Amino acid sequence: MQKYKSLIFAFLGFFIFFSITISGKPIFYSVYEVTSPATNLAQNGVINITTLAFKKIKNFSYMLIDNSEPSSDVVRTKVAAPAKALPESSVILKKAEVDPLIKYPTSP
Repeated sequence: MQKYKSLIFAFLGFFIFFSITISGKPIFYSVYEVTSPATNLAQNGVINITTLAFKKIKNFSYMLIDNSEPSSDVVRTKVAAPAKALPESSVILKKAEVDPLIKYPTSP
């Protein structure tokens, strides 16, 4: 709790200090005028670096996707589950047993 009290007092102290008016404007504005060019330069530098990084990542991802085309586009039909995958009680219906259940369209 002591740590928080010192932070609160420090904040209040800086707030009061920067609120003191000199030459018709608070000290905060004078400090801002001095530090503003440097902070703008730093912000623009960060923006440029992140923009460049995103462009490089975008180009790399496009290259990665372009290189990921399969060498052959073949569907493998012989890949199946093992024979034991079907339960022994599975029913296999023959065509003769199923035909009466199907309603075929009648000719007019």
